[in-house]
Amino acid sequence: MRGQGRERGEAGFYLRVGVAAVALILFVAWCAALISDVSRLREEVSERVRWLQTVDAVQRSLHSAEPASRRAALAALDAEMPAILSAARGDAMLRAAADAANAELRALEQPTMHGPSSIEGIAALVPALRRQTAARSVELGAHWDALYMLVGVSIIFAFTTLVLYIRAHTQRAREAEYEAAALHAQLLRSDRLAALGTLAATIAHEINNPLSFVLSNLEVLEDRVRGPNVDTEVRASLDEAREGVRRVATIVRDLRSMTHPGPNVQRKHVSVNATLETALRICEGEARNRAAIVRDFDRQLPQVVADGAQLGQVFLNLLVNAIQAIAPGDPSTNRITVRTRHDAEMVEIEICDTGPGIDPRHVERLFEPFVTTKDVGEGTGLGLYVCRSIVDGLQGSIHLAPLEGRGTRARVQLPIAPATEELGTGSVPIHEPTPTEEQSLRILIVDDEEMLASALSRSLKGHTVHTANRGAAALELAAATRFDLVLCDLIMPEMSGREVFEALKELDPMIHRRFVFMTGATVTSEARAFAERVEAPVLEKPFSRAELLNVIERFL
Repeated sequence: MRGQGRERGEAGFYLRVGVAAVALILFVAWCAALISDVSRLREEVSERVRWLQTVDAVQRSLHSAEPASRRAALAALDAEMPAILSAARGDAMLRAAADAANAELRALEQPTMHGPSSIEGIAALVPALRRQTAARSVELGAHWDALYMLVGVSIIFAFTTLVLYIRAHTQRAREAEYEAAALHAQLLRSDRLAALGTLAATIAHEINNPLSFVLSNLEVLEDRVRGPNVDTEVRASLDEAREGVRRVATIVRDLRSMTHPGPNVQRKHVSVNATLETALRICEGEARNRAAIVRDFDRQLPQVVADGAQLGQVFLNLLVNAIQAIAPGDPSTNRITVRTRHDAEMVEIEICDTGPGIDPRHVERLFEPFVTTKDVGEGTGLGLYVCRSIVDGLQGSIHLAPLEGRGTRARVQLPIAPATEELGTGSVPIHEPTPTEEQSLRILIVDDEEMLASALSRSLKGHTVHTANRGAAALELAAATRFDLVLCDLIMPEMSGREVFEALKELDPMIHRRFVFMTGATVTSEARAFAERVEAPVLEKPFSRAELLNVIERFL
């Protein structure tokens, strides 16, 4: 869009230059014609003044006693007569006087004549020439006035052009400065996003490792307390603890997907109404003192294909924005309406509030990272950016628009899930039976987190499990024992999981068939490409025992 705008600006600039060039050419032609007319009129006036002087000399010669003086005056007038006759064309008065003067002049040239006492025909030239000279003088004066006006207009035009050029140059300088500032701000946002991505990866790695062994140990405890005689409070406590771990894992996963969206997102058929209800339950407490929440749900709403946690994050962000747009203290006059509808192809979700609304000029900018209209300390400017990223990934759309009167409408549109069987792999029951002796595997767990390795070892009851917290120790064990399965962390100090894999491949070229990577950090595209190239699965921490057993089943 910006490139098209620049092309239109350049086309407009060249058009204005072309128009200015044509106008300048016409202006110069007008100036040249005006100057030519002034020059011509000056010559004509000077010529007629000379004729008047010649006629006056002839009249004075009548009183001269010297014939030579009279002949000289007559000869001078005779020489001017062709020009006078030519100038008399189109002027009846001057033409009649010129013809009479010419005939009288011819008569004076006859040798039989000794000169009359007066020359009335020649004298008649004087008023005719004076009238024409006056007319030419008036025309010359008008042309001089036009020329002076032209000079004045040229000065004003030049001054105006200079002022406009300075203003345009200043405006372009300001626009360039604004674009530079906007580019700098964009670079800063990109840098902050990059820093946030690095922070997210670090947090994910540091949190997911302890989460993994906490989850694993909780599942072991659940196995130990199974049975009808187990205290219900103990069972409830374990269930709540496991749910807490699951929530923390979801938060970390969302943090990773916000900065590094990728294959860790698990999509399946999701009920939009149920996801909205969950988000509403979370934020209803905050809305209680601000507005009444009105539900207008389509009870026949089809499902959509999405990651439930991410879709809930979108709805929660939009609901929190609607709630915070309304000042607390008057819930009876304010409301937040949550509406769902659908057509043949799309599910539509609308969240409308009765807040002050938004400026339509700022709508698109609100989806940029770190742009917020909230007060300092109330918003990071990432909520709508994350919402758009998630919705775009679902092939949907999200829009904000002010409502008539007051308020804002947030609209999300998502494709209806295809009428096929549920997405995703089949789940494995959490409490798997203990493997028989024929099914028992020799498993090597390589992870720098000793507690995670120990927890996984306890989870794999019925298998022969060895652990190593360093790559070198794993190589020593692999050199002494052939393992049916190797579970190796991808990121470790001293020796990475990839280096362990390459070293084991030298000992056993077919190790890729018995190798599984584990990671608590964001899987980079390079690392995932490597895992796919060697055909090794990747388990992302924290993973449940069901997920782990699902992988182990491939090797039984």
